[in-house]
Amino acid sequence: MRYSPRVTPMTGSQLLRALDRATSRPCWLAFGAFVSVALGKAALAEPLPAPAPAPQPVLDSVVKVMAAQEQSFRQRAERNFPGDAWSQDDDFHAHEQQLARRLAQQHGISLGQVLRAWDDELRRLSRSGPDPKPRNSVPPCRPRPVY
Repeated sequence: MRYSPRVTPMTGSQLLRALDRATSRPCWLAFGAFVSVALGKAALAEPLPAPAPAPQPVLDSVVKVMAAQEQSFRQRAERNFPGDAWSQDDDFHAHEQQLARRLAQQHGISLGQVLRAWDDELRRLSRSGPDPKPRNSVPPCRPRPVY
């Protein structure tokens, strides 16, 4: 007499577990291959060239434009967020960043150079007196209970 193993049918959950085990390794292998290729490309990539230094007259004009716009940005922020100093400051800085990006594009210089020139101006003004214009302080964040 021959021995014949008795085959029991699989339940649905057993079948799903078996399929998960069978397909989990190829997914991880594909993910590992993808990460390896990405890391290899990043390691072998050429760095971006450093931007040429911006001429000082261009930086001076950028600082003048930003200083001229500051008061109107602050007034707009006060109208948009009355009584909420943190949100006013946040709104002001959003407009300030948009202007900095626009000026960088107009003058063909990097955003970092525009922001560095503006930062240097703010630092120079903060050392020159107790009430510098433009403002260079930040109000504390006091979240509103309802947004």
